[in-house]
Amino acid sequence: MPDNLTASIFGYTGSVLLVTSLIPQVYHTYKTKLVADLSLLFLIMQILTGICFLAYGILLGELPLIIANVGVQIQVILLIIAKRMYTNNESRLLRRITSSSITE
Repeated sequence: MPDNLTASIFGYTGSVLLVTSLIPQVYHTYKTKLVADLSLLFLIMQILTGICFLAYGILLGELPLIIANVGVQIQVILLIIAKRMYTNNESRLLRRITSSSITE
């Protein structure tokens, strides 16, 4: 059985890695405003998974699980917002590009 320090080190390290894993995707999405390749099913599954793990962390009183899952939930919510905001813009841009290339 690992001691509390070892368990804490792994728990908090995992939390930091989990939270930072989606930052590049969130940044890329807001910078490019391209959302067609973001799977809505993936985002919904991430929300459901996060809710379950957040509840699990709260029930166990495990702060690393709570921190990690709150962080991931925030990022996934940002991606869902971006998908909703930029889907129409992306469709209009693609139609404009397609129609201008047809007329040339």
